[in-house]
Amino acid sequence: MILNVNTMHRLINPNDRKYPASVITKSTPPVPYLFQLLVKHGEYIYVRSTDIILIESSNHWVKVHLAFDDQIKKTLRHDTLKNFLSLLSDSHFIRLGRFCAVNSYRLSGGNYNNQTFEFDFKLKVKLEHHLPNNIFNRMGL
Repeated sequence: MILNVNTMHRLINPNDRKYPASVITKSTPPVPYLFQLLVKHGEYIYVRSTDIILIESSNHWVKVHLAFDDQIKKTLRHDTLKNFLSLLSDSHFIRLGRFCAVNSYRLSGGNYNNQTFEFDFKLKVKLEHHLPNNIFNRMGL
């Protein structure tokens, strides 16, 4: 699910202590943490970690590939890959080398020769950085 910035003015992390108890109580169900990502020219969207299929690094930016409605959307975030992965509380992200990480729950295949990964048995993403063959072999692809 993707929320536009127009519909959501403030991102609330339920683990953050700076919000008053009236906003977050023990009876409040846990809210999945949402990440703000840049689409283009100051337009932002908010996504859950389950929407993320691939993360690639480029200097101090991460390119986040999202999958929804049988489409792939590319977004950006000013962060390092290491720091962004530490924000993801989900343990199903696997870091592959220095430049990328994949969502192992949604990964369905890959091709070393084309340097592509397949997600949800229908969406293919070509990597920008070359990965060695042993990474594909260790993953059983």
